Amino acid sequence: MSIKVSARTRYGLRILLDLALHGNGVQRAVKDIAESQQISDKFISLLVVKLHRGGLIQTVRGMRGGLTLVKNPANIRLLDVVELMEGPVNLLDCLSPAAKCNRIGNCGARKIWDGVNQRLIDALASITLQDVIDAGNATDSASPEYCI
Repeated sequence: MSIKVSARTRYGLRILLDLALHGNGVQRAVKDIAESQQISDKFISLLVVKLHRGGLIQTVRGMRGGLTLVKNPANIRLLDVVELMEGPVNLLDCLSPAAKCNRIGNCGARKIWDGVNQRLIDALASITLQDVIDAGNATDSASPEYCI
């Protein structure tokens, strides 16, 4: 079994990192992000809609348009990105509020999994986009990679 972060989430985070690394308020064209992050323009365009609706980026259309980060990287949590791209974090279906299982009230395993799920949520909430940038800057490389 493997629990994986989807390409949507990984690439959404890479788009946000690209915008953050190019400076606050600097507009970046989708084609420039696509080239620097090696993600197709088409896929970026799909992700941009979610990032924009989630209030993380601003989009400006036209020849001089582009994308900008709306929030400070220190105020964007990994949890925000994951939930925006995937929905609520639930390791098991029975952990969602809409779960319909007749064993929920008596299930000891669910209580354990709920605790694991909460620790994952807490961990994702404790890491910001700025933390990811800082971790990359702490590498020995002159130009750190942010392969997520």
